[in-house]
Amino acid sequence: MSEIVDGDPRKMSRLEAIIKAQADLAVKGDPRATNAVINRVEKLEAAEADRQMPSFTSADREVIAEIHRRLGLIEKPGTSEGAPTQPGQE
Repeated sequence: MSEIVDGDPRKMSRLEAIIKAQADLAVKGDPRATNAVINRVEKLEAAEADRQMPSFTSADREVIAEIHRRLGLIEKPGTSEGAPTQPGQE
C-alpha cells in the first residue's frame, strides 16, 4: 500500500493503513472509531510508562533505605510506632 506524502509516494504496511483509516474515521466523527483510537493510544501510553519505570537492584534499595533513614523518613528500630527518626537523633 502507498500514500502520497509531500507529493511523493510512500509505502506503508497494511497495519499502518488500517490505523490511518481508523484515525480518519475518528476525525470525521465516527464514535466507534474514536473510542478505538482512544483505547489504542491509552494502551500505548501505559506500555511506554511501564518501560520507563526504573528497576532497582537490591543494592539500590539498600542505598535508598539508608538515605530515608538518615533523612528521618523511616522509623529507627525500637522507637514508638509512627514517630519517625529525626536527623541527628541516631
